[in-house]
Amino acid sequence: MAKSNNLQSHNAPILLVRKISPKTLCGKLPKPTQTIHLYDVYGTVTAYEKGEVIFGSGKDARKNVFYKFRGSFVAVRPDGARAVCSVAFFNAPVDSIIVTALESGNVQAMNVAIRVSIDPSDNSPVGYTYRSEVIPGKEKLSDLIPAVDMLALPPSDQ
Repeated sequence: MAKSNNLQSHNAPILLVRKISPKTLCGKLPKPTQTIHLYDVYGTVTAYEKGEVIFGSGKDARKNVFYKFRGSFVAVRPDGARAVCSVAFFNAPVDSIIVTALESGNVQAMNVAIRVSIDPSDNSPVGYTYRSEVIPGKEKLSDLIPAVDMLALPPSDQ
């Protein structure tokens, strides 16, 4: 019998998505009562685009800035489902860390290992917020390559 790997689940689907985001990987989510881990993303960011969206209307309108990151990414959900894509969206505080590093001119690309979660929030009109955070111990490319290679390949029984 094959040894199980915590990064890979047998019979887990490989999702075909245009972008890695909570909605595309998890669908519509109910209002959480506690923090829920949605998925992890491993990969390399090579570029980004800044965008804005306005929530609400009139005096209640709120402008929100977001960043669309380009590169090579593999996402894995807790159920083992995987997605490989060239576009990903991350929330605070990770988005500003990546943008600051790329804007510095000291790096042309940035390797990332990010956990995306959903938190309950009384301050949000929808009752929740998304959170992105660095996965400790996976900051170096040498740490990421085995995980990305393993996730991008179909599961094997050998």
